[in-house]
Amino acid sequence: MKFTSDILAENRRRLALYFRQYDPVVGDAQQQVVPRTRVCLDGAGYYLPTEMTDRYPCLLAGDLEPFRSLCADGSRASDRERATSDYALALRLQQIRLLFDFEFWCWRCVKIQDKLSKRLIPFRLNYGQRCAAHAYEAMRLQGMPIRVIIVKARQWGGSTVTQIYMLWLQLYHYKRWHSAIVSQLKNQSINIRSMLTSVVGSYPTDIPKFTLTGFENLSNTKYIPERECKIQISSAETPDALRSFDFSMLHLSEVGLWKSTPAKSAEDLVQTLYSTVPYVAGTLIVMESTAKGVGNFFHTNYLAAVSGDSVMRPLFVPWFAIENYARFRHTEGGQSVARDADGLPVSGLSDPERLVENFSPYQEKQWLQGATLEGIAWYADTQRGLQYSDFMMRSEYPGSDTEAFQAKSNRYYEPELVEACRATCRQPLLTGNLRGNAEKGDACLKELRLTGQHCPSDELRVWIKPDEGSTAVSDRFLVVVDIGGLSEKADWSVISVFDRSSLLQRSGALERAATWRGHIDHDLLAWKAVQIAHWYGNALLAIESNTLETKDAVCVHDNGGDHFYTVIDEIADTYPNLYMRSVPPEVAGGAVSRRYGWHTNVRTKYLAYDQSRASIRDGEFVEHDLRCCDEMDWLEKKPNGSLGAIAGQHDDLIDTTAIALYISTREMPLPRRLARTKPSASRNPHGGLAAF
Repeated sequence: MKFTSDILAENRRRLALYFRQYDPVVGDAQQQVVPRTRVCLDGAGYYLPTEMTDRYPCLLAGDLEPFRSLCADGSRASDRERATSDYALALRLQQIRLLFDFEFWCWRCVKIQDKLSKRLIPFRLNYGQRCAAHAYEAMRLQGMPIRVIIVKARQWGGSTVTQIYMLWLQLYHYKRWHSAIVSQLKNQSINIRSMLTSVVGSYPTDIPKFTLTGFENLSNTKYIPERECKIQISSAETPDALRSFDFSMLHLSEVGLWKSTPAKSAEDLVQTLYSTVPYVAGTLIVMESTAKGVGNFFHTNYLAAVSGDSVMRPLFVPWFAIENYARFRHTEGGQSVARDADGLPVSGLSDPERLVENFSPYQEKQWLQGATLEGIAWYADTQRGLQYSDFMMRSEYPGSDTEAFQAKSNRYYEPELVEACRATCRQPLLTGNLRGNAEKGDACLKELRLTGQHCPSDELRVWIKPDEGSTAVSDRFLVVVDIGGLSEKADWSVISVFDRSSLLQRSGALERAATWRGHIDHDLLAWKAVQIAHWYGNALLAIESNTLETKDAVCVHDNGGDHFYTVIDEIADTYPNLYMRSVPPEVAGGAVSRRYGWHTNVRTKYLAYDQSRASIRDGEFVEHDLRCCDEMDWLEKKPNGSLGAIAGQHDDLIDTTAIALYISTREMPLPRRLARTKPSASRNPHGGLAAF
């Protein structure tokens, strides 16, 4: 990477973004947490929350007199309570500002222990904490329930800002707004709550005080009598203590570490806790954790938030936005970072040009992710000093949420390949189902139409519709079927459709066109596949046949047996364009023969998956379905050498994708442009041929 002055300028911009400091009394001119309005009061400029200036328009004109007649809580003051002196007026304005300005309240009223000096210091929000506060405040100001899921890196104080924000809501916004802190272990919850005890105990003497007392001899519950609010703690190991309470706020800490038991899974526990919090404005649920692999409850919920399929808002703070993770100079004694005249950290780099010119490929990626030069240097020093592998470093210090969730080192797809696939994913053009005049038989193909009727166990998502233009393309679509089970916990049945039209160009790629996924009877699955293949121009239809030779024997057993022949027998006489493989003489017991379906065994499974990894690496595949990327993330090599999803997850979508990439790349002819003709169900009576 070539070093230029632009890199230094960009680096300084990033330093200002992550590590800037500002006076909380004046207010943040960049309005990172809440919208602010500039006002001039007694000749000085301030940036006050717009919520406050909207409530008190006199501030826009610099008129403070109306505040003389207000109490600290904004109510009308009696004659005895009026602020008569200028000092009392300034204090009254500060007290009322606490109702609107969380950042100002943190600095004015909250003392926390400094990590280096161990002294109690005013609580200034760092970059990550401002991001969290912005998420909370955006929902509160919109009158929405506050729902956030946080993937934590270490040392930015996500738990701290969450609990402090919950306390602010209890002290200044809602009475009888009970809260609960639930961690993996009870001691973790106690540590979080002890911070609140310290905050209340060190409250400023010139601000109306609050107290934190015991509640009816309950060791797990504290009480704020001035606000009638209870604060309870519990653990994932003993959740029953929470059942008798009604909560308005939940802080669920380190959810990714919660362990399931035979009686209760982590998912069941969280859902039980959710039910104690009504979905109304001002209620809060924050679920946070360091990431511990993929496919677990926390990972699934985070992905749902990212894709917009959840009420939760996702939040991730990368390692390079944390001040401790950068090569900065420190003040004498090493208790704080040295800062220049602009308030930015003083760089500890002696030769930034040499650093940039010798960037490794991953360091270039870190720069593109948004890391500072000082951060990249610190990361390299730390990896050398700890002798950590790349996997260990990315687990401890993730630069993206994908890195945070990376699976164990025995994952099959590299994180970079999965990221590339996620980058092309998008919402489907249409979601529904194909319907004909019947569910099965020849009539199911008559008057075939796409309807909006669907359910989670019977749903077609369409990204590319069949071409209706004036020209046709031969061998354009390929449909692959993976036969699953009928129960909710069984493998999914999947019908994946792939578009090969861009292979007309030299740099073309296979592209997902549609996905059907569900649990239906296998005879109906057969006709569903025929409907979809027929709709896509009588596409080549490849149906996977599992074998008892591999770990898929477990899947076959869980799904109630191998139903491949049930499916084939249903449709073979009606739909002739079925994929066929060749069987060598030593297997067929004579001459080479042809048989229906893709046969999955130890050899063919790796052939398909190795081809898929090569195709994704070389840009020869375009994915649109996020669910398939999730399955890529949790596909791993088992100790016995087989491939499969991690415990509790599925690999049905990625199975169909791997098979499609092999068939499309190795067996099907390249597509050709043809004159438009009416689709016929009689093409290619022998189907495709495989080389095994």
